[in-house]
Amino acid sequence: MAASRIVVIEHDEWLLRLLLEGLREAGLGVTTAHSVADGLAKVRELLPDCVLCEVTLPGSGYEVARALRKEQPPLSLIPVAMLAPDDDVGARTATFEAGADALITRPFRLEEVVAQLNALVQLAHRMRARRNSLIDSLSAGPQSNPESASFRGDLEHMPLASLLTLLELERKTGSVSVKSGKRRAKLELADGHVASGSIDGITMDPVAVLKDALEWSDGTITFRAREAAARPPRARSIRMILADARGGAVPGLPPTRASSARLQAIPPPPGQRKSLRPALEETPTRRVDVPEKPRSASSTSEPPTPPSTKRPQ
Repeated sequence: MAASRIVVIEHDEWLLRLLLEGLREAGLGVTTAHSVADGLAKVRELLPDCVLCEVTLPGSGYEVARALRKEQPPLSLIPVAMLAPDDDVGARTATFEAGADALITRPFRLEEVVAQLNALVQLAHRMRARRNSLIDSLSAGPQSNPESASFRGDLEHMPLASLLTLLELERKTGSVSVKSGKRRAKLELADGHVASGSIDGITMDPVAVLKDALEWSDGTITFRAREAAARPPRARSIRMILADARGGAVPGLPPTRASSARLQAIPPPPGQRKSLRPALEETPTRRVDVPEKPRSASSTSEPPTPPSTKRPQ
Protein backbone atom coordinates (compact mmCIF):
# COMPACT_ATOMS: atom_id res chain seq x y z
CA MET A 1 0.00 0.00 0.00
CA ALA A 2 1.34 3.43 -0.94
CA ALA A 3 2.26 5.80 1.88
CA SER A 4 -0.33 8.42 2.78
CA ARG A 5 0.54 11.76 1.18
CA ILE A 6 0.58 14.82 3.42
CA VAL A 7 1.08 18.44 2.31
CA VAL A 8 2.72 20.51 5.07
CA ILE A 9 2.40 24.31 4.69
CA GLU A 10 4.81 26.06 7.05
CA HIS A 11 6.88 29.23 6.57
CA ASP A 12 9.28 28.62 9.47
CA GLU A 13 12.20 26.70 7.96
CA TRP A 14 13.30 25.15 11.26
CA LEU A 15 9.86 23.87 12.23
CA LEU A 16 9.26 22.70 8.65
CA ARG A 17 12.45 20.61 8.81
CA LEU A 18 11.37 19.04 12.10
CA LEU A 19 7.99 18.07 10.67
CA LEU A 20 9.46 16.86 7.37
CA GLU A 21 12.01 14.55 9.00
CA GLY A 22 9.64 13.33 11.70
CA LEU A 23 6.71 12.54 9.41
CA ARG A 24 8.94 10.79 6.91
CA GLU A 25 10.47 8.74 9.75
CA ALA A 26 6.89 7.65 10.53
CA GLY A 27 6.40 6.41 6.95
CA LEU A 28 4.29 9.28 5.59
CA GLY A 29 4.90 10.82 2.19
CA VAL A 30 5.43 14.57 2.67
CA THR A 31 5.34 17.51 0.27
CA THR A 32 6.16 20.95 1.67
CA ALA A 33 5.05 24.48 0.84
CA HIS A 34 5.93 27.89 2.30
CA SER A 35 2.87 30.03 1.54
CA VAL A 36 -0.90 29.90 1.14
CA ALA A 37 -0.70 30.19 -2.66
CA ASP A 38 2.07 27.60 -3.00
CA GLY A 39 0.29 25.24 -0.63
CA LEU A 40 -3.06 25.45 -2.43
CA ALA A 41 -1.35 24.90 -5.78
CA LYS A 42 0.31 21.71 -4.51
CA VAL A 43 -2.90 20.46 -2.91
CA ARG A 44 -4.81 20.94 -6.16
CA GLU A 45 -2.04 19.21 -8.11
CA LEU A 46 -1.43 16.23 -5.78
CA LEU A 47 -4.85 15.66 -4.15
CA PRO A 48 -3.17 14.57 -0.89
CA ASP A 49 -4.73 12.49 1.86
CA CYS A 50 -4.38 15.32 4.40
CA VAL A 51 -3.07 18.88 4.83
CA LEU A 52 -1.18 20.28 7.83
CA CYS A 53 -1.11 24.08 7.76
CA GLU A 54 0.39 26.77 10.03
CA VAL A 55 -2.17 29.40 11.07
CA THR A 56 0.41 32.23 11.18
CA LEU A 57 1.23 32.10 7.48
CA PRO A 58 1.30 35.53 5.82
CA GLY A 59 -2.27 36.18 4.73
CA SER A 60 -3.58 33.67 7.34
CA GLY A 61 -3.30 29.90 7.09
CA TYR A 62 -7.05 29.65 7.66
CA GLU A 63 -7.47 30.71 4.04
CA VAL A 64 -6.23 27.27 2.99
CA ALA A 65 -9.15 25.55 4.74
CA ARG A 66 -11.66 28.15 3.52
CA ALA A 67 -10.49 27.79 -0.08
CA LEU A 68 -10.63 23.99 -0.06
CA ARG A 69 -14.14 23.90 1.45
CA LYS A 70 -15.38 26.07 -1.43
CA GLU A 71 -14.06 23.58 -4.01
CA GLN A 72 -15.95 20.62 -5.44
CA PRO A 73 -15.14 17.07 -4.28
CA PRO A 74 -12.65 15.50 -4.03
CA LEU A 75 -10.79 18.71 -3.07
CA SER A 76 -13.45 19.78 -0.59
CA LEU A 77 -13.21 16.44 1.24
CA ILE A 78 -9.48 16.63 2.00
CA PRO A 79 -9.04 16.89 5.79
CA VAL A 80 -7.12 19.90 7.10
CA ALA A 81 -5.28 20.15 10.43
CA MET A 82 -4.19 23.59 11.63
CA LEU A 83 -0.99 24.19 13.61
CA ALA A 84 -1.01 27.08 16.12
CA PRO A 85 0.88 28.29 19.21
CA ASP A 86 -0.82 27.19 22.43
CA ASP A 87 -1.28 30.80 23.57
CA ASP A 88 -3.51 31.60 20.56
CA VAL A 89 -6.81 31.69 22.43
CA GLY A 90 -8.87 32.23 19.28
CA ALA A 91 -7.30 29.43 17.24
CA ARG A 92 -9.82 26.73 18.16
CA THR A 93 -12.86 28.76 17.14
CA ALA A 94 -11.16 30.06 13.99
CA THR A 95 -10.07 26.54 13.01
CA PHE A 96 -13.56 25.08 12.92
CA GLU A 97 -15.20 28.21 11.51
CA ALA A 98 -12.74 28.04 8.59
CA GLY A 99 -13.81 24.45 7.90
CA ALA A 100 -10.67 22.71 9.17
CA ASP A 101 -10.94 19.37 10.97
CA ALA A 102 -8.37 19.51 13.77
CA LEU A 103 -6.17 21.89 15.74
CA ILE A 104 -2.65 20.93 16.87
CA THR A 105 -0.94 23.33 19.25
CA ARG A 106 2.77 23.99 19.75
CA PRO A 107 4.68 22.70 21.61
CA PHE A 108 3.61 19.22 20.56
CA ARG A 109 4.83 15.65 20.59
CA LEU A 110 5.65 14.36 17.14
CA GLU A 111 4.06 11.01 17.94
CA GLU A 112 0.72 12.74 18.55
CA VAL A 113 0.98 14.71 15.30
CA VAL A 114 1.51 11.45 13.38
CA ALA A 115 -1.46 9.84 15.16
CA GLN A 116 -3.74 12.82 14.41
CA LEU A 117 -2.79 12.90 10.73
CA ASN A 118 -3.21 9.15 10.30
CA ALA A 119 -6.63 9.34 11.97
CA LEU A 120 -7.70 12.18 9.66
CA VAL A 121 -6.57 10.19 6.62
CA GLN A 122 -8.68 7.21 7.69
CA LEU A 123 -11.62 9.52 8.41
CA ALA A 124 -11.34 11.00 4.90
CA HIS A 125 -11.48 7.54 3.33
CA ARG A 126 -14.66 6.70 5.25
CA MET A 127 -16.23 10.07 4.46
CA ARG A 128 -15.73 9.61 0.71
CA ALA A 129 -17.55 6.27 0.78
CA ARG A 130 -20.38 7.66 2.92
CA ARG A 131 -20.69 10.74 0.73
CA ASN A 132 -21.32 8.54 -2.31
CA SER A 133 -24.13 6.79 -0.43
CA LEU A 134 -25.60 10.10 0.73
CA ILE A 135 -25.46 11.71 -2.72
CA ASP A 136 -27.11 8.68 -4.31
CA SER A 137 -29.96 8.94 -1.79
CA LEU A 138 -30.39 12.69 -2.15
CA SER A 139 -30.46 12.50 -5.96
CA ALA A 140 -33.06 9.73 -6.04
CA GLY A 141 -36.06 12.07 -5.72
CA PRO A 142 -37.52 14.24 -8.51
CA GLN A 143 -35.25 17.20 -9.20
CA SER A 144 -38.28 19.48 -9.50
CA ASN A 145 -39.11 18.94 -5.83
CA PRO A 146 -36.12 19.59 -3.56
CA GLU A 147 -38.16 18.59 -0.49
CA SER A 148 -38.41 15.04 -1.80
CA ALA A 149 -34.66 14.58 -1.49
CA SER A 150 -33.89 12.70 1.69
CA PHE A 151 -31.55 10.24 3.33
CA ARG A 152 -32.57 7.50 5.73
CA GLY A 153 -30.23 5.00 7.33
CA ASP A 154 -29.14 3.17 10.43
CA LEU A 155 -26.91 4.81 13.05
CA GLU A 156 -24.64 1.79 12.94
CA HIS A 157 -23.81 2.44 9.27
CA MET A 158 -24.09 6.24 9.16
CA PRO A 159 -23.10 7.80 12.53
CA LEU A 160 -24.65 11.17 13.32
CA ALA A 161 -21.28 12.99 13.35
CA SER A 162 -20.40 11.64 9.89
CA LEU A 163 -23.73 12.65 8.35
CA LEU A 164 -23.56 16.16 9.84
CA THR A 165 -20.00 16.67 8.57
CA LEU A 166 -21.05 15.62 5.07
CA LEU A 167 -24.06 17.95 5.15
CA GLU A 168 -21.79 20.81 6.17
CA LEU A 169 -19.40 20.09 3.29
CA GLU A 170 -22.35 19.99 0.88
CA ARG A 171 -23.84 23.21 2.38
CA LYS A 172 -27.22 21.51 2.76
CA THR A 173 -30.39 23.05 4.19
CA GLY A 174 -32.99 20.86 5.90
CA SER A 175 -33.62 18.85 9.05
CA VAL A 176 -31.72 15.94 10.60
CA SER A 177 -33.76 13.60 12.82
CA VAL A 178 -32.40 10.82 14.99
CA LYS A 179 -34.77 8.29 16.59
CA SER A 180 -33.63 5.77 19.19
CA GLY A 181 -36.32 3.90 21.07
CA LYS A 182 -38.81 6.49 22.35
CA ARG A 183 -36.33 9.37 22.08
CA ARG A 184 -35.98 11.74 19.16
CA ALA A 185 -33.43 14.45 18.47
CA LYS A 186 -33.73 17.01 15.71
CA LEU A 187 -31.39 19.62 14.23
CA GLU A 188 -32.36 22.30 11.73
CA LEU A 189 -29.66 23.17 9.18
CA ALA A 190 -29.26 26.23 6.95
CA ASP A 191 -26.44 26.42 4.41
CA GLY A 192 -24.60 23.62 6.22
CA HIS A 193 -24.81 25.35 9.62
CA VAL A 194 -26.91 24.45 12.66
CA ALA A 195 -29.75 26.91 13.24
CA SER A 196 -31.58 25.16 16.12
CA GLY A 197 -32.01 21.87 17.93
CA SER A 198 -34.52 19.93 20.03
CA ILE A 199 -34.95 16.67 21.92
CA ASP A 200 -38.39 15.09 22.23
CA GLY A 201 -39.92 18.30 20.91
CA ILE A 202 -38.25 20.54 23.51
CA THR A 203 -36.02 23.25 22.04
CA MET A 204 -32.49 23.05 23.41
CA ASP A 205 -29.03 24.37 22.67
CA PRO A 206 -27.62 22.34 19.72
CA VAL A 207 -24.53 21.42 21.75
CA ALA A 208 -26.74 19.84 24.43
CA VAL A 209 -28.73 18.02 21.75
CA LEU A 210 -25.57 16.54 20.26
CA LYS A 211 -24.08 15.60 23.63
CA ASP A 212 -27.14 13.44 24.20
CA ALA A 213 -27.69 12.11 20.67
CA LEU A 214 -24.04 11.18 20.08
CA GLU A 215 -24.39 8.61 22.87
CA TRP A 216 -27.15 6.74 21.02
CA SER A 217 -25.65 3.62 19.47
CA ASP A 218 -28.74 2.26 17.70
CA GLY A 219 -31.69 3.76 15.92
CA THR A 220 -32.45 5.50 12.63
CA ILE A 221 -31.17 8.75 11.17
CA THR A 222 -32.99 10.80 8.54
CA PHE A 223 -32.18 13.94 6.59
CA ARG A 224 -34.96 15.81 4.81
CA ALA A 225 -33.69 18.47 2.40
CA ARG A 226 -35.35 21.83 1.79
CA GLU A 227 -34.73 24.72 -0.57
CA ALA A 228 -31.34 26.33 -0.01
CA ALA A 229 -31.53 29.13 2.55
CA ALA A 230 -29.19 31.75 3.94
CA ARG A 231 -27.88 30.87 7.38
CA PRO A 232 -29.43 32.81 10.29
CA PRO A 233 -27.10 35.22 12.15
CA ARG A 234 -26.86 32.90 15.16
CA ALA A 235 -26.32 29.68 13.18
CA ARG A 236 -23.10 27.90 14.14
CA SER A 237 -20.57 25.76 12.31
CA ILE A 238 -21.28 22.04 12.54
CA ARG A 239 -17.61 21.35 13.25
CA MET A 240 -17.60 23.80 16.15
CA ILE A 241 -20.78 22.34 17.69
CA LEU A 242 -19.46 18.78 17.32
CA ALA A 243 -16.18 19.79 18.96
CA ASP A 244 -18.01 21.50 21.85
CA ALA A 245 -20.28 18.49 22.32
CA ARG A 246 -17.25 16.22 22.50
CA GLY A 247 -15.25 18.42 24.80
CA GLY A 248 -12.81 19.65 22.16
CA ALA A 249 -12.27 16.33 20.37
CA VAL A 250 -11.81 16.28 16.61
CA PRO A 251 -15.22 15.88 14.92
CA GLY A 252 -15.61 12.31 13.66
CA LEU A 253 -12.59 11.04 15.63
CA PRO A 254 -12.23 9.44 19.05
CA PRO A 255 -10.48 11.55 21.73
CA THR A 256 -6.68 11.32 21.60
CA ARG A 257 -5.25 9.08 24.28
CA ALA A 258 -1.69 9.17 25.58
CA SER A 259 0.39 6.35 24.13
CA SER A 260 2.79 4.17 26.08
CA ALA A 261 4.94 3.73 22.98
CA ARG A 262 8.32 5.41 22.68
CA LEU A 263 8.14 9.12 22.02
CA GLN A 264 10.31 10.46 19.23
CA ALA A 265 12.91 12.97 20.34
CA ILE A 266 13.12 16.28 18.50
CA PRO A 267 16.52 17.69 17.45
CA PRO A 268 17.69 21.18 18.42
CA PRO A 269 17.83 24.11 15.95
CA PRO A 270 19.77 23.81 12.64
CA GLY A 271 23.53 23.53 12.93
CA GLN A 272 23.62 21.34 16.01
CA ARG A 273 22.28 18.12 14.50
CA LYS A 274 21.67 17.22 10.90
CA SER A 275 19.40 14.25 11.44
CA LEU A 276 16.64 13.07 13.71
CA ARG A 277 18.30 9.65 14.11
CA PRO A 278 21.05 10.54 16.65
CA ALA A 279 18.49 12.03 19.02
CA LEU A 280 16.39 8.91 18.83
CA GLU A 281 19.40 6.68 19.50
CA GLU A 282 20.67 8.74 22.43
CA THR A 283 17.38 9.01 24.32
CA PRO A 284 14.94 6.39 23.00
CA THR A 285 12.43 6.70 25.86
CA ARG A 286 12.71 10.41 26.62
CA ARG A 287 9.74 12.74 26.13
CA VAL A 288 10.75 15.94 24.38
CA ASP A 289 8.17 18.53 23.48
CA VAL A 290 8.69 20.53 20.31
CA PRO A 291 9.90 23.98 21.41
CA GLU A 292 8.68 27.23 20.02
CA LYS A 293 10.61 28.86 17.17
CA PRO A 294 14.16 29.69 18.44
CA ARG A 295 14.91 33.34 18.95
CA SER A 296 17.15 34.92 16.36
CA ALA A 297 20.64 35.51 17.68
CA SER A 298 23.06 38.29 16.79
CA SER A 299 26.60 37.57 15.61
CA THR A 300 27.88 37.98 19.17
CA SER A 301 25.20 35.86 20.84
CA GLU A 302 25.77 32.38 22.17
CA PRO A 303 24.36 29.56 19.98
CA PRO A 304 21.05 28.04 21.14
CA THR A 305 21.45 25.50 23.92
CA PRO A 306 20.37 22.01 22.79
CA PRO A 307 17.85 20.03 24.84
CA SER A 308 19.38 17.89 27.59
CA THR A 309 20.09 14.32 26.55
CA LYS A 310 20.32 12.96 30.08
CA ARG A 311 17.91 10.21 30.95
CA PRO A 312 15.41 10.98 33.75
CA GLN A 313 16.61 9.66 37.12
